Amino acid sequence: MKHDQYNNTSDPSHSIMIKDRTRLHDLYGNQALINSFHHQAIKDVAPGFEVSAWAKDGVIEAIEKQGEQFVVGVQWHPEMMAKEHTSMLKLFKLFMEHVQQTATKKVSI
Repeated sequence: MKHDQYNNTSDPSHSIMIKDRTRLHDLYGNQALINSFHHQAIKDVAPGFEVSAWAKDGVIEAIEKQGEQFVVGVQWHPEMMAKEHTSMLKLFKLFMEHVQQTATKKVSI
């Protein structure tokens, strides 16, 4: 599987499988189509993180930090896809919702 595509940056180049009960699963379901521009990948996941998405060849495509903090790392570029594939905006919107909720909690204390 090619993880460094040469076509239009907004075009999806392969699919990913997404783990149940993760933020990405809440947004995209069991799988999503993504673009791909990486030549390196995660081998070992740090304590407190979990793999939340992977390619068919086993390459880790996303990780998430367990707990309430919003930490999601993805190997693709949703910002390059968002104009033509508006579903990619979901990740940014979820992040902004979390930022707003966190700011509201801090203000009310």
